[in-house]
Amino acid sequence: MPSNPDSDLILVTCASGKQASPLLPLLAKRYKRLRLAVGSKTSQERIKSLYPHADVVQTDLADPQSMRELFRGVTACYYVGPSFHHHETQCGYHAIDAAVKETKEGNFKHFVYSSVLNSQFRKLLNHDCKRYVEEYLYESGTLQHLNYTVLKPCNFIDMFPIQMIAEQAQPVYPAPWDPNVANSLICLDDLAAVGVKVLDEREAHFFAEYPLCSTMPVPYTEMAAAAGRALGKEVRIELAPFEDRVKRLSQIVLGPDPNPRAVDGSERLILWYERHGLCGSPKVLEMLLGRKAITVDEWMVKGVQKARASKA
Repeated sequence: MPSNPDSDLILVTCASGKQASPLLPLLAKRYKRLRLAVGSKTSQERIKSLYPHADVVQTDLADPQSMRELFRGVTACYYVGPSFHHHETQCGYHAIDAAVKETKEGNFKHFVYSSVLNSQFRKLLNHDCKRYVEEYLYESGTLQHLNYTVLKPCNFIDMFPIQMIAEQAQPVYPAPWDPNVANSLICLDDLAAVGVKVLDEREAHFFAEYPLCSTMPVPYTEMAAAAGRALGKEVRIELAPFEDRVKRLSQIVLGPDPNPRAVDGSERLILWYERHGLCGSPKVLEMLLGRKAITVDEWMVKGVQKARASKA
């Protein structure tokens, strides 16, 4: 059976994060009952102000009892783990355990896990954490498994700081790694549209794994060129020393005072991307959505328009 927007309770974790930003408005228009999990009081107040009818819960995803309470009464979840968190794998295990219990004791129907493209890349610590969570999800039962769908997005094009660059008289893009290495990208609006479709259609996507990209592999040199076309001026690329790039990435992902254990993930990620690219195809995403994916140029134009509108 597909979802019931009137009665189903949909849980979204990391509800103050990047993935949730375009996802929640779509879900709020569709579903009457939402439970949104956040990690801080500040995030709870902000999300509650945006979605006053939702049940916004401040909780610790690393605590199994808190996770069990979070899943109580839930029909389906969109689970995003705390990426780069030093207990990311354990958080995933606790979520799956809670969902299994709610399947037996309640009315839980569908576990949607937002993982990562090519989770088998063990040298990337953030990928490796998700690989273990995927395995635990696949082994979630014997006679009866959790009904799951695994979404595998690639790098977020939304991490490109187009609004910051748009405000500069002489635009400079601080590349996180070698800008000549090509990577596939996904627009978070595309990812959100897939997430809603999967939650809506439910059983049509049980036990599916979807590699999700909006683009073919694109080097950052081309992204900077696309930004330049949207701005009408050249965007110069700057590659800072390795230590500075690690610090910047860690603060973007983890906040101003990141856990030293989690910084290892940032270091590994940058070193890996200096040599390799995370490559995928938009074909699966486009098949799911029934339309073309958002292109780099389209995204840059929208970003520049948003930046200029905010200054007007």
